[in-house]
Amino acid sequence: PALPQSGTSTFIPGGKRNATLVSMAGSLRNQGANEAALFVVLQAMNKGCCQPPLTELEVRQICKSAVNWTPGVSGQVPSNGALVVKQVATLMAEELSSPPWAIPGLLPEGVSLLAGKPKMGKSWLALSLAISIAQGENALGSLPTNQGTVLYLGLEDNEQRICSRVGKLAQGTPPALFWSGSCAPLTTGGLTDLEAWIAAATAPRLVVIDTFARVRAQNGMSNGSVYADDYAAITPLKYLAEQYHLSILLIHHLRKSGASDPMDEISGSTGLTGATDCNMVLQRERGQNKAALHITGRDVEDQVLKLSFDDQNGRWSLNAAPDDEKPLSPVRESILSLLAQKDHPLSPSEIATALDLENDVVRKKLSLMKKDGQVLSETYGLYQLKPPVPEPVPDAFDL
Repeated sequence: PALPQSGTSTFIPGGKRNATLVSMAGSLRNQGANEAALFVVLQAMNKGCCQPPLTELEVRQICKSAVNWTPGVSGQVPSNGALVVKQVATLMAEELSSPPWAIPGLLPEGVSLLAGKPKMGKSWLALSLAISIAQGENALGSLPTNQGTVLYLGLEDNEQRICSRVGKLAQGTPPALFWSGSCAPLTTGGLTDLEAWIAAATAPRLVVIDTFARVRAQNGMSNGSVYADDYAAITPLKYLAEQYHLSILLIHHLRKSGASDPMDEISGSTGLTGATDCNMVLQRERGQNKAALHITGRDVEDQVLKLSFDDQNGRWSLNAAPDDEKPLSPVRESILSLLAQKDHPLSPSEIATALDLENDVVRKKLSLMKKDGQVLSETYGLYQLKPPVPEPVPDAFDL
């Protein structure tokens, strides 16, 4: 495809933008264009014809994919070269490296959402996590972190407030912690600015955006679907996190009305929570220093952390609970209930079918439950409840 001539009114509507640019990239690759040349041409087409334009990051992603395309049987680069198909058996035989976590078990690589009511301490919690990661110290008093450079976008703070809060939370001045009180909307330069900082930073580990509403696309960019708008708002950040292998934490608000499921209290459609890798809801009653942090995600186990907040120093800490008092996640409860109903061991696929869950989710959960001593797997691939410990038989002298 060729660029429209000056003065023409050729436009590429939403829904066809990506496919059109991918097709153009394939054509240019057949002519020997490298990544830099692809970007110049595709970005010109994007800005001049796409309504609305894709982000610069999305265009660069197309270019990066295009340079890895190989010619087909006819010697031409296929226009759908972005589709890479691999045999699952081959993937499972490979030693795939695990993606890095900012806080193992809590804050994974990708985009996480932390939502809570106004003035309930979610910004203090986010800043506390940021400082712990920047210093390489335990988060919430007991959770190990992977140290790295952190950028905290405190878009509702000023310099005096951030200095005051860091002074309360940090032991000394963390050199790996950076701050900015302003950021352009992601669709009008903010995403480009973020990528530039990440690319220049030493060992970037975490970016916090407080609050996400300050950098979202303006309403005028809406395509008419709330779900699609919410999903699209997260997607560029997800690409960014995966490209640079870091965590991005978005601070967000809750709806005014409550819900039986804490995740349903997050403001916005399910497109927002569906696009993220981890969702967290901070529930705290006004005037109380106790709170519950509800967590769910793709690779994060469903859990509820009990936290305490110190109003004097702004510190959140994790309350340790005895193992027999720790609440079970809904998935664990349903698995234990199912196994209790059966008189024989079950395979992960049988459990997944019975509970209408994904096989991968069940396999990961069973592995954790076996490690915690909640289930047994004496026969390879089959799981059953851990039998109760028999009561000791009284000694004759005790009678």
